[in-house]
Amino acid sequence: MQMSNVNFTNPGISFVTGAPISCDTGLLILSIDELFHDKEPHSLLVVKDHDVTNGILVSSNCCDVILANEGGNLNGYFLGEDGGIWFYNGNTIEASDPITSNKNFGALRSQAFSSNSYHIVAGGGNTAFLKKTTSEWKDQEIKMSQDIEQFKYVGFEKIVALPEGSFYLFGWHGIGILFADNRSTRLDLPTNLDIYDAVLTNDGFIYTCGDQGTILRGRGLNDWSIINNEITGDKLWGICSFEGRTFVCSMNSIYEIVDNELQFIEYSEFSDIPSFTYRLKTCIDCVWSIGSKQLVQYDGSDWRELMLLS
Repeated sequence: MQMSNVNFTNPGISFVTGAPISCDTGLLILSIDELFHDKEPHSLLVVKDHDVTNGILVSSNCCDVILANEGGNLNGYFLGEDGGIWFYNGNTIEASDPITSNKNFGALRSQAFSSNSYHIVAGGGNTAFLKKTTSEWKDQEIKMSQDIEQFKYVGFEKIVALPEGSFYLFGWHGIGILFADNRSTRLDLPTNLDIYDAVLTNDGFIYTCGDQGTILRGRGLNDWSIINNEITGDKLWGICSFEGRTFVCSMNSIYEIVDNELQFIEYSEFSDIPSFTYRLKTCIDCVWSIGSKQLVQYDGSDWRELMLLS
């Protein structure tokens, strides 16, 4: 697909999410405000390389983008809610094999790559979709216990892949699932509130964030606890781990988990304090804070604004 320059000075566009490759370089998903309000499926898929921004317009609401190291190559995958997949090979963005299963009803939310080279996708419903690089997508039923089946709708918001090839699913109503050895098991989580994001940290624990300022820390089926939070009751949408630190964000603030407690960040005197936040994404070099109108980068010293949309 032919990529063209994307002019970020034009009004009426917003960030959805992104994935940094290195400082000042990465992949972004944007939406056009007018089309969004008209409920017309679309996304701008953009490659940002310092001040150069090229991309394509697709007719799908894309919700997630990840990077995967495949055979020594760093590739990118954009996910559409309807099952559309777009592949970034380091040069261009091309359409890839979509998820066409009748178990996919157009509400996909998250994707991940496992260490055994499975591309995993999940969202609304009790089916995950798995694909090896050279194979077709296959359905993987996530069996629910009876107390989950009472809900009219089950939505998974985040996949966390583990080094041994298993994976976690987190989502609405405090649902957490561990899929391992070809079976799904419900986690015993100390919340029934929606979970929006999760991250695996270097100490082997997973941190999740969600509704009413709820943050969990744990691993396995029942080793989970609530992080002390006395500073915000806002929905927490993004969480990441960078250089041994764990950051969490609402729609307008970034916090840090320190000693099992949520705290305000102490910004350096040279930092640009983010005012639009939503997702926190990392690579080895930096953190990207991605809000609807603002992209801010943290390199371990200062938070620096990369883009501010009108």
